[in-house]
This record gives sequence, structure tokens and C-alpha cells, in this order.
Amino acid sequence: LTFTYNGSASAPVNAGSYDVIGSFAGDANYLAASGTATITIGNASPVLSWNHPGPIVYGTPLGATQQNASANVAGTFSYTPDAGVVLFAGLARPMLATFTPADTANYVGGSVTTFIDVLAAPLIVRANDVAKVFGAPVPGFSATFTGFVNNDIPASLGGSLSLNSTANAGSPVGLYPIVPSGLSPPNYAISFVNGTLSIARASVGVVVSSSPGPSGFDQPMTFTASVAAAPPGAGQPTGSVRFFDGSTLLASSQVVSGSAALTTAGLDVGPRSITAQYDGDPSFNPGSATATHLVVAAAATPTVNLSSSRNPANVGQSVTLTAAVSMSSGPVNGLVEFYDGGTLIGTAAIASGQARLTITSLAAGSHAVTARYAGSGGVPPFRSGVLVQAITGSGWKNRTTTL
Repeated sequence: LTFTYNGSASAPVNAGSYDVIGSFAGDANYLAASGTATITIGNASPVLSWNHPGPIVYGTPLGATQQNASANVAGTFSYTPDAGVVLFAGLARPMLATFTPADTANYVGGSVTTFIDVLAAPLIVRANDVAKVFGAPVPGFSATFTGFVNNDIPASLGGSLSLNSTANAGSPVGLYPIVPSGLSPPNYAISFVNGTLSIARASVGVVVSSSPGPSGFDQPMTFTASVAAAPPGAGQPTGSVRFFDGSTLLASSQVVSGSAALTTAGLDVGPRSITAQYDGDPSFNPGSATATHLVVAAAATPTVNLSSSRNPANVGQSVTLTAAVSMSSGPVNGLVEFYDGGTLIGTAAIASGQARLTITSLAAGSHAVTARYAGSGGVPPFRSGVLVQAITGSGWKNRTTTL
């Protein structure tokens, strides 16, 4: 027999439908004959394979390393998800490869699937360091993000960022942690890093003043230093203030309710440069201020001599206290205050160089009486020496003492 396939003597291999004729040429005993049939060759299915790709980190775009399916015949693959796609983090993310054969006449297309693990990307969330001074409000906190991929921003994250510290406006000077928390995004493995809130000592404002001004020669004067927190600091400074006359330390005084005072005498005549040096405390930095205080000469300093019209006097008797006020450089005007110890018992105006106070209310006993000229204009104040006024009572006897 001889065969033809759609008229060709070559046996077909490509897909298609073929009319086959089988022919017998005949021999001595048989006549020639032929028969027909149809052969159909179907399209072959290619053998597709795709090895399970290794895990990737979120943010890694799919590429040839992952999309590497193979076939036993020529053709092309298309992938779902497509190349360049960034998969969300998760395990066993499905992937599909669709094969298109180059010889579509003889091969059918096909597909193959696999899975890939997408790991969460590392992300560092660090609280930013901030600083403030003692007493100032706690500033707002912020954070820095390191490790974003796929054009993500903080708003892309799940949860809500929280930044907290144990410090408040009145917390002592020192270092305090700023603790970030609250974020729980599925695509990132977050490492939280604490920041630091630094609280430093606040600055102060110092104001120094003197009273009286001017002061008389060898007369008392009081220097007062007001110490207050300088904004944005707040609170009450403590500690001590050193008072200097020029470079000479006079004394130091404790700060109480924002001020320190020093009463002294004996400074040299003339303008004195008085400096109040606040030495600071655990919450406040040192500070200083300087003012000029004038000490007038003896000629410009009044004198007050105190006398009594009756000493001793009986209980209820009238006693006139006379303060003779004079100054070598000229007359003195103004008021004189009379004190029994620390108690003001009366005030009188100076007339013809004298101020007089008549009283009948002193109780029996010895009274340390002083007269204090209050000063007037450029004339400084002056205190008299102590006059011991005796008021005799029942059974009173005078005794003389010596010192």
C-alpha cells in the first residue's frame, strides 16, 4: 500500500485534519484498489512549571526573580500581578502565569500558579528630641520615620501615633524619655525608639533696689534683690543672693518669695555700685543686676537727738518727747516718727528744728524709745539713739545699771 495525506506522501506532524488515501497497485492475483480515511492531529498542551519563589520584603516590586515560570516550548508568559507590582505583606500571596505559545497552530495556551510570602518591611519610628527650660510648658512632640517604601507616608500606617512623657511643666531639671507607641500597620515591622526631653535650668531676671535713697552717713540702708523666672521659664527661684559694694562682698541673703534683702550701714560716702548676684538653684541659672546707691557725707546727714520732759514719769503722767533734728548744711523739714520698741506711738512735724510728741499712755516699765526722721527730698532719713523712758508704777524703785 501507498498513502497520501492531503495529496502528500509525507506523514503529517502538525495539528490539523488530513484526508488519507491508501492505494493498492494490484498484482497478478488482485486488481488495484484504494480506501480513504481522515486523520485529525490535535493541538498539544505545553508542559508548564513554576518553582515556588523565595520570600520578599514589602516594597519589593515583582520582577524576573519571582516571575520565572517556564515551558517546554517557545512562547511568552503574562503574570498576574504584573511585573513591578508591590504586594501587601502576608503569607502565601497567590500569583498566576498565563502562557501563550509561539506556535499557536500546534499548541494550546495554559496557566500555572504559585504562592509567595511577602514579609513586613522594617520601619523605625523615633521620637524626636526636644528641650525646654524649667517651668515652661511641655512642647509638642514629633517623630521621624525611617524605612518607608512604596511611596508610603505616616498617614499610610494603621493605628494612631502616640508620644508620651512623664515630664510636665514643673518637673525638675533632667532628662526624660519620650515614648512612641500606638502604630500597628500590616505592611511594616515597627521598631519604636525613644526620644529625650531635656529640661534645663531657666533663666532669671534680677532687679536690685535700695532704700532709703540716698542714705545718710553711717545710717542703715536696705538693699533688695527681686529674683523672678524669665519667660518661658516659670516657678519660684530659691537659693541665695550675694550683695557686693563694687567688688567687696557685703553679705548674702536667702531668697524668700522671690526676693532677698540686706540691711547694712557704714558704706563709704559717695555713689556706691551695688551688685546683687543670684547664685542659682537646681532649677534656675545664676543672674545679677547692678544699681547705684548714694551715701551722703556727714555734713548732708541730719542728726536726731531725743530727750524727755519727764524721766522717770508716773503711770498716766504727761511725757513730752522732743526730737531735735539738725544738719550742718542747712535746715531740716519733714516728719519724725516716735517708736516704743518697734511700735509706732506717734508722728510730729519738725518746727524750728524740733518735733514734739506728748503722750500719757505709756505703761509702767522701761520703754526703748527712738525717733526716726523720715527724710525729705534729698535729705536722707536718720534714727536717734535709744532713750530709755521709765514709767514708775506701784512699788517702783530706781536702780542704776552700768554697761
